[in-house]
Amino acid sequence: MINGNLIGFAMVVLSALLIALPGYLLKLPNAPTMIGVGVLIIAADLVMRLVNRAKENWLMSDRAGGYLFFIPAWIFGVAVIVINILNTFIIKK
Repeated sequence: MINGNLIGFAMVVLSALLIALPGYLLKLPNAPTMIGVGVLIIAADLVMRLVNRAKENWLMSDRAGGYLFFIPAWIFGVAVIVINILNTFIIKK
């Protein structure tokens, strides 16, 4: 069962297909590829929310854009970017 809405789920899947698949085929490093996925999720969600900005609480509302696990998709995109930046530059293996 999906905790969220289909718009948020579709944003994640389409972002992954548009960025990660070419990244995998071109043998790009994982972190920049995933940062690209995060940026695309943020952009897609914010565009949908800007279109619906007449609604109350449009930036955080579950009715204005995509959400996953009751978190707006743009926050999920920020988390993907932060995790990959930390993994690349701060956490040394």
